[in-house]
Amino acid sequence: MFFNFLEDEFTKYISAYGEIFRWSLLFILSLAFVFLLLPFKKIWGSVADLSGGKNIIFRTFNFFIFYLLLALVLFALVCGAFFYLKKEKTEAPNYSELELAKWSEITWQIDLKIDEDKFINESLSITINAPALVIEGKRYLVCDFEKLGLNWKEITKGGVYNLSCTASQRKLNLSFKVQKLLVTGENLNIVLIELPILETESLKLLTASQKVNLNSIRLFSAKNSYRNADLDLSVNGKSIRLNKGGEAGDSLITKNGFYLGLLERDEKSLIAKYLEAEILNEAKQEIPLLKKENEVYYVDFMCRVSDIKKSLK
Repeated sequence: MFFNFLEDEFTKYISAYGEIFRWSLLFILSLAFVFLLLPFKKIWGSVADLSGGKNIIFRTFNFFIFYLLLALVLFALVCGAFFYLKKEKTEAPNYSELELAKWSEITWQIDLKIDEDKFINESLSITINAPALVIEGKRYLVCDFEKLGLNWKEITKGGVYNLSCTASQRKLNLSFKVQKLLVTGENLNIVLIELPILETESLKLLTASQKVNLNSIRLFSAKNSYRNADLDLSVNGKSIRLNKGGEAGDSLITKNGFYLGLLERDEKSLIAKYLEAEILNEAKQEIPLLKKENEVYYVDFMCRVSDIKKSLK
C-alpha cells in the first residue's frame, strides 16, 4: 500500500507540474548534448588560456559557465523551433478544433408555437437549440421528437388551429419558416429540418473508418447549446453511454466538428447511437406544418403526429 501511495502522489505531482518537468528535462538534455558534442580537453585548454594564471577553481568555474551558455543557446533554439512549428500547426486549416465563433454559426434556434381549441383554448410554446448537420450533401437541423414538443397530448385531439415553426440563426441574421419535419430513426425520435441555405457552418457525420476519442466528445444541449466540458462516457459497439449529465434529446458531438447521435433514455442512463448517412434511407415520415386552403384545422399535421405516436407505443 505504501508503494501504491507513492505512485499516486508521484502521478498527481507530475500531472500538476508536467510542463515544468518537460522543459527541465529538455534543458538537461541540451546540457548533456553540449558535453558530448564538444571535446573536453580542447575546451578546457581554451578556458585555461583565457583564465591566465588563475587557480584551478576559477578555471573550473569558467569551464562550466562556458558549457552552460552553450546549453542555453541550444535550449533557446529548440524552444524557438517548437513554438514556430506549433504556431504553424495551429494556423493550418485542418479543422482540428472548432472555434467558438463557428459553434455559434452551427447553432440554430427552433421556435414551435401551437394553439388548440378542441375543448378549451390551450397553447404550447417551445424553443430549443439544434446543430446544423451535413448528410449526403444536404444540410439539416437535428433535434428530438419529444424536445420539440410533438408529444404534447393536445395535438392528437383534433383542434390545432394555429401552428408556427421557425428556424433562425442569430449570428448570421437568418430565419425561415419550416414547412415540414422529417421524422426518422429506429424509434422515430429523430427530427430533421432541411435547411434551404447551402452555405452555412455545419457538423459532419463520422465515416466507418473514423474512430472517436472520448476526450473530444462534448454535449450539445437543446437548452444551452454547445457545452465545452469533459463528460463521463463509455463506448459499447456503435453506441456511447453518458453516465452523468445531459438529458434525453440532447446530442453528443466532438470538438473537431463531428455529430455522433441523439441521447435516449436507457434503463440506467442515457445512450446515443451513432447517426449514419443511411438514416435518410430508413423508414421515415414527413409531418407537414401547413394546412390546405379553406381548412380551419391542421388536419394533416395532427394525423401524422398521431400515427407516429401510435407506432411508438
